Amino acid sequence: MARMNKLSDEIGEKSENKYRRADTKSNRLMQVFIIAGVLMMIMLVSFILTCRANSGKKKDIDEDDDKAPAASEKRSD
Repeated sequence: MARMNKLSDEIGEKSENKYRRADTKSNRLMQVFIIAGVLMMIMLVSFILTCRANSGKKKDIDEDDDKAPAASEKRSD
């Protein structure tokens, strides 16, 4: 009888270890997805901010180009 109890305890421990491993694997996978999502959000925000900064610079350059010919025309008169 003691032998059967010992075997059932061993089987119970093995099955518990399997569930623990599965839980840790799913937790790791969830953590990887969360980190990947955060990195993607950072990349997206960085891209948007870069595009806005470049569009602001482009407007400044366009305004300078518009003013430059007018200033040269005044000098030539």
